Amino acid sequence: FDDDDDDDDDEMDGAALMRRMAMLNMSATQRRDAAVAELPKDVQGRVEALETLQKTTDELHDEFNAKLKALRAEYDQKKAPLFQQRAAVVNGADGGVPKFWLQALQNHPEVAEEITKADEPILEYLSDIKCTSDLGEKKGFQILFAFKENPYFTNTELTKTYVLDPDDDDDCVSEALGSDIAWKEGKDVTVKVVEKKQKKKGKVRTVKVEEPTDSFFNFFSPPQVPDEDAELDEEEAEALNEQMEHDYDIGYAIKEKVVPRAVNWFTGLAVDPENDFDDDDDDDDDDVVDTSKMKSARGKHGAEGGNQENPECKQQ
Repeated sequence: FDDDDDDDDDEMDGAALMRRMAMLNMSATQRRDAAVAELPKDVQGRVEALETLQKTTDELHDEFNAKLKALRAEYDQKKAPLFQQRAAVVNGADGGVPKFWLQALQNHPEVAEEITKADEPILEYLSDIKCTSDLGEKKGFQILFAFKENPYFTNTELTKTYVLDPDDDDDCVSEALGSDIAWKEGKDVTVKVVEKKQKKKGKVRTVKVEEPTDSFFNFFSPPQVPDEDAELDEEEAEALNEQMEHDYDIGYAIKEKVVPRAVNWFTGLAVDPENDFDDDDDDDDDDVVDTSKMKSARGKHGAEGGNQENPECKQQ
């Protein structure tokens, strides 16, 4: 092979790399202007025509999402009385349906993995789970867990809230918030007490310390996105992204799968023994987009009218 050809290839690769780096340092508008400026005048006009078409398409997309949001809100209102009736039956004065929500949650494969033996007696006091997308001016949703009086904590309600980036069409999770649990003394199942030996001045003593442990109730202490000034290496950022994506997956499963069809999860009707996934209507599989492109350690899920590709990802 000709060494000159190799040199030419290296120069081309180097030029392409420099161009790529320069593009990354530009704003979106600057990148657009730079790309169009390189085109012949007649082609620039055609690109501008395409941009006009794209603007109209985007406006229709926004209109679709607005109407879809309104339609969902309308039907959420229609379903609310039915969910109230469900709660009345589950918690009826005649005994209701014992362990209803515990069993419904345990029959969902993803959620079941979060529930430990220590969690089970606490979740028996769960009287209802409600979901709302009404966060005022914020975009997102909240899951509310209602508890009967119990010997574990004083809260009657625990909430988990996902706040979404209003400017991100892929519904990027910008913040996840959970309730502070007021555990009664010695009842906190999110920690375990271990004995450790301490050596000081030649003397050894045994002390008891609390260490974090697996629990469903860690769901209310979600991973947080660090400040913009915080520096994370690639491994730390990837680990944080995975934690946030997993946290969102659990919230999604409860909101979109378990709560709407709770009795089917309780009885096992919704469980698919072939692949450990629920047999929800096929249209749930259509509500998917790529969640792998998470930015700034934020979990991502599909926009209401977004592209639908990756079956591992969900849509709000």
